[in-house]
Amino acid sequence: MPRAKPAKFTPQEEALLQKLREREAALKIEKRNLQSKANRRAKKADTYCKVLVGAAVTYEAENNPAYKAALVKLLTRFFTTNPQRAALEILGVPPLPAEPVAAGQPDTAADGSAEFPAVAAQGYGDGVRMVRH
Repeated sequence: MPRAKPAKFTPQEEALLQKLREREAALKIEKRNLQSKANRRAKKADTYCKVLVGAAVTYEAENNPAYKAALVKLLTRFFTTNPQRAALEILGVPPLPAEPVAAGQPDTAADGSAEFPAVAAQGYGDGVRMVRH
């Protein structure tokens, strides 16, 4: 059985359809704006949380030498580029050595431990990349 041709709309129906299309477009824009606002709010909350955690960790490192030593060890292994290391110099994180570790060699600390594997060894390339929500 052949398909019937789509019905033609009356001028009133065409006008109503046009109004509905315009309303749909306006709702899409409104939805996008709401999502954007919620994303900005979530990013602000995430950043504020990181600032608070950083403040607590920094305070503890300034008042507890054993904690500071462990923190410097972790940061030294975790941050693998000179710009990252330069930003953390205030905490005592040393710059990268002049000669990089040859490819294929395990990344170990000066004491020979592999307690905190380097980020680059985990496949993240040349440093840390933050995930955005």
